[in-house]
Amino acid sequence: MLSRNIGRIVGGGLIIAGLLVGLLGCARLQELLVGPVERGPAVTIEAVPISVLAGEPVTFYVSAQPREGRKIELFSLSFGDGTRFMSEPMAVVSIDCQEIVHVYTLPDGVDVMTFEAQLHVYDDARNGSHDLVWITVGRGQP
Repeated sequence: MLSRNIGRIVGGGLIIAGLLVGLLGCARLQELLVGPVERGPAVTIEAVPISVLAGEPVTFYVSAQPREGRKIELFSLSFGDGTRFMSEPMAVVSIDCQEIVHVYTLPDGVDVMTFEAQLHVYDDARNGSHDLVWITVGRGQP
């Protein structure tokens, strides 16, 4: 009798946990069970222009705001063409529209290509966030 009741309690507990995961989401459930979940900084990346001819510059604007009590430690911007910009280590309260200029090229025989530029930002507790923007590069008229 005791083993049957223990089985019901354990089984019922698993069902309740499953319902909580479905209703609240994994991160919220973890927060309820073990305490606050650290999240990465709020980040945005914008680019002007998002459609450009090969060889012309694209200006990226990077912004990041850490969560309360944290500082931005570093960021990297992968341009999607095999190159990347990596910031120096820092301990700043925020990054406000930092400009980074990049020039895309196209391989021979390719007239248009779309690149995914990805921004990754980390705070002083190594919590990370990312954002991305798509850049379309075309070949100019000869």
